[in-house]
Amino acid sequence: MEEWSDSPVIEHFKIKYFLDTNILVFLVDDTYTGVTKAIDILNKLEFVDLVSSKFVIFEFVGVRKKEHYLQKCVNENDVNISTLLTYGSKGFNIPEVRFEDIQPEIKTLVESELEKITNDFGIAYSDNLLHDDLLKPTFDVCLSSKLSKEDSLVLVSALLPEPNKPEKIIHLVSKDEHFSKSVKDPNLLPIYENHSLNIPDIGWIPKIELDASHVNLTSSSDDGRLDQFIPKKVLQLIISKNQDLYIGKTFTPQGEGFPANGVCFKLPLKKQLPNDIFLTIIGHDLSFIYSSKHRIDEFWHNGGALPNNFSTNQENQTNISFLIRDENGANLSDEMMAKIREVGNTVFIHPDSDI
Repeated sequence: MEEWSDSPVIEHFKIKYFLDTNILVFLVDDTYTGVTKAIDILNKLEFVDLVSSKFVIFEFVGVRKKEHYLQKCVNENDVNISTLLTYGSKGFNIPEVRFEDIQPEIKTLVESELEKITNDFGIAYSDNLLHDDLLKPTFDVCLSSKLSKEDSLVLVSALLPEPNKPEKIIHLVSKDEHFSKSVKDPNLLPIYENHSLNIPDIGWIPKIELDASHVNLTSSSDDGRLDQFIPKKVLQLIISKNQDLYIGKTFTPQGEGFPANGVCFKLPLKKQLPNDIFLTIIGHDLSFIYSSKHRIDEFWHNGGALPNNFSTNQENQTNISFLIRDENGANLSDEMMAKIREVGNTVFIHPDSDI
């Protein structure tokens, strides 16, 4: 981000990407270049926290233990496919390969992958607890849908990482199509409501959607689009998370004599605009976040001051302007103003405005 950006990004403007077990497996194996690149982009964005849960990690350990065992059987012991199919689904009992003989190596491999998840990919899971409050909603989800008990717990652990602290918005990423569709099952809507859980936003990796477009993270042909697509998707989620604070998008001022420290934005129809508030502006490409260092006490339309809590149903009255200054009351630098005035930056009421 720009050096003059506010740091750190406050929680209101951060999005949590919760990664399902299969995504962690794809990452450590580099199965899909699109998944690896997308996570790398997200990991570098200060607006994003990459998270998972302890239950997902338990699943991951079990999956990788089995996969490494079978891989050893095929690669190093020349076990044929018939034997693999006959014995492989029954645990660790392939006759040619004693699990005890390769257990230390498997343990080392899985432990190194756990370190990679945290150190290389920046995914946090330790703070997402296995707590007692997960039990009842997990039962209800499992009994009200086609989700397995394991998937039910993955879902609820994403939505309720700590007791009495449901996530306001979570972007749940998975390749499991059944899981991705089932979390939107109408039968689950009353379950979410009864347990004060918010419906997750779903990222099914073969079709990550943004407005009328989408990318496929399982197809390398879409890799070149990710640098622009991913920040736009994150910004969409930030707006969705902060609908009560969102007041529009910037456009570049036109005409002579416009104040050097003036900023223009388009106010959505019927959106109330209070005076005496702090504002936060986020770059359309997530290249900066900047909050006003003083309260904005007046807004203008066509050179006239607007009343407090202004709103309108008329499109021709939605072009709004205001003046912004630094903490000392001086104009911001030309560089800062040029970025802030770019088309499509998002404008929010700062949550500390006490409106």
